Amino acid sequence: MIQMLRAAHHAAHNADGPARPRECTGATPLLQPPQPPQPHWRKSLALIALHAPLARRSIGAGTPIQRAGDPFLRLHLVSGGACKSVTFGGDGRQQIVALHFRGDWIGLDGIADERCASDACAMLDCEIWSVNYATLLKLEASVPAFAHLVATAMGEQLRRNRTWRNALGTLPAVQRVADFLFGWPTAQREHAPDTEAIELCMTRAEIGNYLGLTVETVSRALSQLEQRGLIRIPSQRRRHIGIPDRGALCRFAALGADPQPPHASHPRCRTLRADLAAARGLAH
Repeated sequence: MIQMLRAAHHAAHNADGPARPRECTGATPLLQPPQPPQPHWRKSLALIALHAPLARRSIGAGTPIQRAGDPFLRLHLVSGGACKSVTFGGDGRQQIVALHFRGDWIGLDGIADERCASDACAMLDCEIWSVNYATLLKLEASVPAFAHLVATAMGEQLRRNRTWRNALGTLPAVQRVADFLFGWPTAQREHAPDTEAIELCMTRAEIGNYLGLTVETVSRALSQLEQRGLIRIPSQRRRHIGIPDRGALCRFAALGADPQPPHASHPRCRTLRADLAAARGLAH
């Protein structure tokens, strides 16, 4: 199973390449913000802890987890905290290509070429579980359930990240920022309340880098969201953002400023209901 995943990842790596933000074409995106970790990753954690030798470590913000170009030897599982993966262009400019929260794997992008494809580091204090990839390959023969669960977790993360990148490429700036804010607390825990106060560990410049926007555009988008009453930003704590109604924020991210919501059978509404259910911890 894991060999099949490796082949599929290699094919996707060669065929797709990195997704790039583009101007909104007017087409309606089927928005799928980062979803809460699903139950299978808990089973994967238990099986890994039982069958595989783990290196568990607590690291501080800014601590590197892997370096681009290093030999690919192990995968890393985020047990707590938040991390980011970055790449560097030929001119040295940094691009944030992925965010990783509790239950996410780091290092999947190294499977295809057997080299770490990106730098990864902690954005907050984190607990990281590292497991040797060769050990995972050996375990699939002796523990079939383990191979299935780990492959499912990897495949779900790849699917989620790809859908997320596609959504970023089709959303206008203000909806892109709204979607990002909605997904932030949802990605960190399974049961996100209807109201929320989140503490971003990213600067405006980093948010813009990740979303394909300028710092000025991010600031304008945040101001527009605040004017609409969808978020609250205290003047003294610019990284502290209050979300009075997560459902309203999600609706705006999915539908924009549509004066009338579409019919309940419309694909946007079906996706929206799934997002809201997941945000409340019901999609298990």
